[in-house]
Amino acid sequence: MLAHITRKAVFLMTPPSYSNLPARFWDKVEVQDSGCWEWQAGLDSNGYGQFHLNERKHLSTRLALKDSGVNIQGFLVLHKCDNRLCVNTNHLYTGSQQDNMNDAMERGRLMKGETHVRATLTEEKVAAIRKERITNGTEYKDIADMFSVTKNAAWKAAIGLTWKHVQGERASHVR
Repeated sequence: MLAHITRKAVFLMTPPSYSNLPARFWDKVEVQDSGCWEWQAGLDSNGYGQFHLNERKHLSTRLALKDSGVNIQGFLVLHKCDNRLCVNTNHLYTGSQQDNMNDAMERGRLMKGETHVRATLTEEKVAAIRKERITNGTEYKDIADMFSVTKNAAWKAAIGLTWKHVQGERASHVR
């Protein structure tokens, strides 16, 4: 008796009518149930699709969006769908580096606070640093010694330049 195998349907990409990209570009794309057009070929070191055109490597997302008539010059190409393999131009838009960082923050992709690999403080210690400065007026060099951080790290945490997500009163900017 043969085992029953369930396989997800794969829809190969038919080039959009507006496309001037070679058919071999669209041969590397599969349409997913989610509506994403996923790149199935080479990837760069960050996991984004790469395509060789005119003896150069190009990001597949940039080629797809430019091919649809969108001006990408000077912009990053961002994903509404949060799928770095997607080249569906309805899921792509242009933005600045700040837009990209804001998007990453909203989607929880950025490390912050104690989850950051280089963090030496905790939220509890940051609150204590702020309290020490506000309540006792302790000098930043002394706070730094107390918490085994640099004077600059203590100052930035106290005034909220870093650890912005920690609630509570912040020290004044005066050093």
